[in-house]
This record gives sequence, structure tokens and C-alpha cells, in this order.
Amino acid sequence: MLNKNGDMFIQADEKHLEAVMELLMIKGCKEAQTPGCSGGMTSQRTDKLNEMDARKFRIATGILMYMAPDRPDCQQAIRNLTKSLKEPTGVDMVNLARVARYLKGTKDHGVRLRSGEGDIKSLEVYSDTDWASCKKTRKSTACGVFMVNGNLLSSYSRSLSMICRSSVLRRTLLQADL
Repeated sequence: MLNKNGDMFIQADEKHLEAVMELLMIKGCKEAQTPGCSGGMTSQRTDKLNEMDARKFRIATGILMYMAPDRPDCQQAIRNLTKSLKEPTGVDMVNLARVARYLKGTKDHGVRLRSGEGDIKSLEVYSDTDWASCKKTRKSTACGVFMVNGNLLSSYSRSLSMICRSSVLRRTLLQADL
């Protein structure tokens, strides 16, 4: 969508969010303030989902993965959901519903691309790594953004394949630039 200044605003299609809300049967739910839960959520819902609910979890998470490029504010929470695609639990389903409730409250969010003169004046790249942040796998998370002339071009949030068990190993890998 273009505004009067020639800026472009990219939003995820609402029909995808509506499909997730309908699939999870939470259409009339209250909106969440954040896409994820802080800290490790402890609950009695750590049992594996039955096959029908697991299928719903996988479908809804797949839809959210499709929406993620248009919603950088949710990429980390959606990436965390994908870790549980093989054997989702009740806690994972609660986290999925939270992301959906956040998206419901922020339907008008998206990515704004400001119009420019056409020349690339600046390329900015920001990245960060959260070493061994996953308590289950000890894998690290890397994230970053690429911006051209102040406009978001691309963003990512990924698990790294290496497993760090000590701070010495982390420093060594960081210095070796692996």
C-alpha cells in the first residue's frame, strides 16, 4: 500500500491470522501485550498433545512462519514455536495462542519502506547472538537486520548448529569466527 508521500507499508494478510484464530478456536480472546512469555513458563501442560491438536499446532505454526517476514516483531516467538513441531506440548499450544493473541492486537503493524531518491546512500547491518540460550538444546540464537537507506530490507532469527557447553568454548568459537 502506498501513502501520499510515496512510502510503502507492507502488512501480513489478515486472512492468515483469522485462519490461525479459527483453527485454535480463540476468535473472541483478549489481546496479548507481547508475542512471547518471559522466562521459562512452568505449567502442568507439559504433556504431549494428542495427534489432532498436534496437527492444529503444526498448521497454525506454518501459517505464522508464512507471516513472519512481514512481522519482524514476532520472528523470535515464531522461531521458538518451530522448535516444537516434532512433539508439541500443552505449553507450546499456550505459547502459540499467545503469539496469535498478540498478532490480533497488532494487526495494523507491518514494515514501512520510505521512498527515496533511488540511490543507495547507506547500508546498515545489525546482528546479535544469544550464546547457548536454549535450556533444552544449549544451542545459540543468532538474529540480525539489513537496512537500506533506513528501510528494513530483511531480518532473521535462527538457531545455530553449534552447541556451546562452556564459556571458554564460546570465546574460542567467537575468536575463530566460526
